[in-house]
Amino acid sequence: MRKIKSKNIFSYQLVTFSTLIFFGALFFAKAASADVATFGCVWGSQSWTVPANVPANSTATVDVKGGASNYGADRVTGNITISAGQVYTIEAGCAGGYDDDYGEGYSGYGNPGGAGDGDPDYLGSGGRSTIALSANAASCNGSISTGCVAAAKGGDSTGGYAGGSPNYSNAFALVGGSTLFAQQNGADGSVTITYTVADITAPTITNISSNKANGNYKVGEVIDIDVTFSENVTSTGNVAVTLETGDIDRTCTFVVSNASTGTCDYTVQAGDASLDLTTASITGTIKDAALNTMTNFVPTTSLATNKNIVIDAVLPAAPTSPTANAISPSRIDLSWTAATDNMTVTGYNVYRYNGSAYAKINPGAVTATAYSDLDRTGSTLYQYKITAYDATGNESLQSVVASATTLASTVPDAPIIGTATRGNAQIAVTFTPSANNGGSAITSYDATCTSSDGGAIGTVNGSASPIIVTGLTNLKSYTCTVTATNGVGISVASAASNAAIPASDEVAPGVPVLTLPASTNGSLTFSVTITGTDNVGVTGWIVKEASNPAPVAGDSGWRTSGISGTTSATITGNITASTTGLRSFYAWTKDASNNISPVSTVKTVTVTGPVNYATFESDVKSFANNNAPSYGNINWGEGSGGAYAFSAKWGSYGTTSDGQFYNPTGIAIDANGDVYVADANNNRIQKFSSTGTFITKWGSFGAGDGQFSNPYGIAINANGDVYVADTSNNRIQKFSSTGTFIAAWGSSGSGDGQFSTPYGIAIDANGDVYVSDASNRRIQKFSSTGTFITAWGSVGFGNGEFNGPYGIAINANGDVYVTETGNNRIQKFSSTGTFITAWGSSGFSNGQFSTPHGIAIDANGDVYVTDTGSKRIQKFSSTGTFITAWGSSGSGDGQFSNPYGVAINANGDVYVADITSNHRIQKFVSGTSVKLRVRTGTTADGSGASWAAWSDDCRVNNNSDINTNASSQENTCVDDGDRYFQYQATLETNAGTNNPLLSSVTIETQATYPTDFASSYLISSPFNTNNKFNKLNSITGATTGGGSIGFQVKAASNNTTGLAAAQWCGPDPDGAGALTGCAASPGSESC
Repeated sequence: MRKIKSKNIFSYQLVTFSTLIFFGALFFAKAASADVATFGCVWGSQSWTVPANVPANSTATVDVKGGASNYGADRVTGNITISAGQVYTIEAGCAGGYDDDYGEGYSGYGNPGGAGDGDPDYLGSGGRSTIALSANAASCNGSISTGCVAAAKGGDSTGGYAGGSPNYSNAFALVGGSTLFAQQNGADGSVTITYTVADITAPTITNISSNKANGNYKVGEVIDIDVTFSENVTSTGNVAVTLETGDIDRTCTFVVSNASTGTCDYTVQAGDASLDLTTASITGTIKDAALNTMTNFVPTTSLATNKNIVIDAVLPAAPTSPTANAISPSRIDLSWTAATDNMTVTGYNVYRYNGSAYAKINPGAVTATAYSDLDRTGSTLYQYKITAYDATGNESLQSVVASATTLASTVPDAPIIGTATRGNAQIAVTFTPSANNGGSAITSYDATCTSSDGGAIGTVNGSASPIIVTGLTNLKSYTCTVTATNGVGISVASAASNAAIPASDEVAPGVPVLTLPASTNGSLTFSVTITGTDNVGVTGWIVKEASNPAPVAGDSGWRTSGISGTTSATITGNITASTTGLRSFYAWTKDASNNISPVSTVKTVTVTGPVNYATFESDVKSFANNNAPSYGNINWGEGSGGAYAFSAKWGSYGTTSDGQFYNPTGIAIDANGDVYVADANNNRIQKFSSTGTFITKWGSFGAGDGQFSNPYGIAINANGDVYVADTSNNRIQKFSSTGTFIAAWGSSGSGDGQFSTPYGIAIDANGDVYVSDASNRRIQKFSSTGTFITAWGSVGFGNGEFNGPYGIAINANGDVYVTETGNNRIQKFSSTGTFITAWGSSGFSNGQFSTPHGIAIDANGDVYVTDTGSKRIQKFSSTGTFITAWGSSGSGDGQFSNPYGVAINANGDVYVADITSNHRIQKFVSGTSVKLRVRTGTTADGSGASWAAWSDDCRVNNNSDINTNASSQENTCVDDGDRYFQYQATLETNAGTNNPLLSSVTIETQATYPTDFASSYLISSPFNTNNKFNKLNSITGATTGGGSIGFQVKAASNNTTGLAAAQWCGPDPDGAGALTGCAASPGSESC
């Protein structure tokens, strides 16, 4: 029985390197010089096609092994000639085997050769291996024959077999195998072909790039163009790279020799332009080492893909219409019409003629179409030209000439004083140089320090800040000023500096430690303890409710009592809080040389102050000209909404001193309770404590950062930053709480972010800023940094339209309230400008307005409006329901000239800025309850035994009857014969106040007239307008100033027929005169 052993063998050999190609059991390895094809033992024939990259008639080496008994293989090697596309048929013999059980060997599987017979004692035979052109394969029969290139027969049991002789030129001899007598299987045969390949692939361009950075390039700049090829190439002559550069394409060239890269340089020329430089074409004769010629010049990765190179060789147009205007002896302002460019103009340069040429004078970028040339000489002609430049740096030709002659020279502006810092018998004075040299160069600055007693003066000349003034007396207090000198003369002196006290001891005390009680137990005044240290000794201490500004040596608040110890001191004393609630305190100490310690760590205490009362007492008023009713009750009632009491005031007219005002229009309060005032006509902001103590100020007239032109509105955000509506400069400025400039935005116009007289300003909980843009009749909304968000409004009288929008305020819900001076109303909107409601009309009644300006909202959402023309404050609910009002025309406490700005602090206290004649700030506090009392008498001066003392027996609460015994006709408050009365109002507040302001008082008589009385009187007020029987009703205008109340009476013997016949007597109902006399007899008709 014959046993068949099946094999399927594949193998390959990589001679050098290259790409591997697999076809069934056939592998190709493409190399630079030679490839190998190897065929192993399989059943049947295999096919091999000569690859396309094999040159015609090239030589290949063939190694043919027969499938043989072990160690007994036939093998033949030699060269053949092959050409691309030829097809060869391959047979690879398989090894023979043995079988000692059956006495015959396994067959080899060469096809068509069979296996040799096996023998138990010998090796089996093997199949043949052959290679032949496919067309001739059938004639190749295991030996050299027609069409057979080579053949090898497997070894048999008797040893190696030698093939026949070749019968044509391409055949080669067989080499016989040897035999080995052993019982083993044979080895497989194979056919291996080693052949030469040729390079037939044309080179390509794989990449175009540049070593230049991405960006803009202008005329004259050189850009390298780097071309990368797929292999080393050589050009015949130049390779031309043409670039897309606008109207005219530019070309650069290079030569490449046996290299994979080539580089040429492109120089930007006038007129070139490209937003992303790339190639238009590449041309030339380029070949690789195998002389394959490039035909595809399109790069795999383009220049535009690799880089973003912008070519801009087009100059901007020159600016047009330049003008020059002399502003002062040292300043000329320039302006011009904006230039144009093929891309974008990014700035301008200003050139001034220097006698021989025009030289650039602007040190930095000029992005606006205006420039101010400063520090010029007076009465001098200056000439200018302007150029424009773009982002690439292309600069235009110069404009035509603009010229102006500066004004005649004057003395310089005053320097701006800085700080005075003491030393040993000296003070260092810092200052900001004069903003205007007067048209003549400043030659020197002089610092002068004057002692507080006027007895010591020191002056030192210098050229820059600081100036050290020496020779001063230690422990004397000095303030210093600075002047500037030019060719014309000496400027006015700067403002005085802070006080400084020279001393030999310049070591400040250490940081003090402040200790407070947990609470104050019903008193604003309480005890504190301070521990402090100093190298010489602690001599003074001060405690304040704010850390800024820090105290200076000359402040009045320093105390010397309660100090125990020197270099280590323990201090005890009492301090008084400004108001109730959780309050913060800071402590400082000082020594004998007025060295002041750093501030202590902040400490807090809950202040529970006492109940405070303020009382209003009316002047004496008469019931009638004769005896008052024998019986009757008097009812009182406070005005709706409660009462407000005048608490404090500060300010007077002035333009220089701290705390003086020239039309304070805007007012705002920060989280610490400090009050900021827009001092409009003084062009500055002033900051005060809640009680009016001056803290700091900033600003002057001008259009620079931190300067103002009529600042009207002011607001403060949650961080304490201060926003100011700089009205005449048509912009918003932002500052820190100490006046450091942060930012500004806005200009004159009607576009988004532009303004025309911005008046009011407010900030919501998100920090967004709302501005009443008055002359543009709209509201604009911005982010905290000035980015425009939205706007609404137009001129008109309808909902959402405006006529003079002025004040603006925002409640906790983000709703926006706006006062309109022209429409005499309040409008309410959502934060995005959606109309919600409106109220008000022209008039003087409650809820009517006469040019309302300021508006503020308290923690309850109630709305306060300065009714400027009516000289009063009106208070409303959030929906416009009238609550109360107070104020009248005048300069007294609680009176107004023209109330403008209004603000509410966290305690509900109301601050009002009063302009025109009063130039002041007034503070009002609200009462928590009102007590009303009355007393009567017979004398007009309110004195004498007939007048009862003030008694709570004759008081009213909650509008009840003043007679505590309602069932009795006997009135304990009004005695027989009384004809005069007074009333007294008491307001309970959370702070010490002066007189409360009452909105109205109602008094009624409810008399019963006995028939035995010879004469009685009926009282009516005001002027019988109600014509009510026995009633004095609604006496209004009850203010701190008192004043007469006009009313009329009837006289009669009884309350029926006598009264019917009597006539009213008293002042003219249309006048305001005092009550005239009336006849005492019943029924009299004359007065």
